Amino acid sequence: ETKSIHDKMTGLYNYDFLRARLEEEWRTSKKTKHPLSIVMTDLDRFKKINDTLGHEAGNEMIRRAGAVLKQTARGYDIVARYGGDEFFVFLCHTGHEEAKAYRERLRKAYHEMAAGLAEPGLRDSSVSIGLATFDPKIDPKRPENTQQLLEEADKDLFIDKEARRAPGETRR
Repeated sequence: ETKSIHDKMTGLYNYDFLRARLEEEWRTSKKTKHPLSIVMTDLDRFKKINDTLGHEAGNEMIRRAGAVLKQTARGYDIVARYGGDEFFVFLCHTGHEEAKAYRERLRKAYHEMAAGLAEPGLRDSSVSIGLATFDPKIDPKRPENTQQLLEEADKDLFIDKEARRAPGETRR
């Protein structure tokens, strides 16, 4: 059972487990009126790491990013590898302002981890972070379901990634 719900590379929960838990927590949140927030992350310029330093260096950055996410989350939060270099943190009983504070703590912790690496090509690694919140006390109908919550976090991730691009840098 443990193997079926965990990602082999990072030891974090996998996407399937995450989706099942998100559906459960969504129903609970609607019932109890407690907010829930999700955070999606994506390693910036990850393709460049793989292309210039090799896939093993890329895999090591994925493992390190997973460790940072796990360290910055609370024990009862759910941290999962969403796929590739994307991760997901499900923040239980967490409103939007608390989620924004978590985003900044996570960004700082990731930056500190990367800055301490020996390889110059990894030291400037950064992470983009998107978030979305469902708070039934504020608006019990928005978003309407977990898929919309994920889409809101994904849009916020895209906005954060675009804001963090270097001038003249193009998307790949």
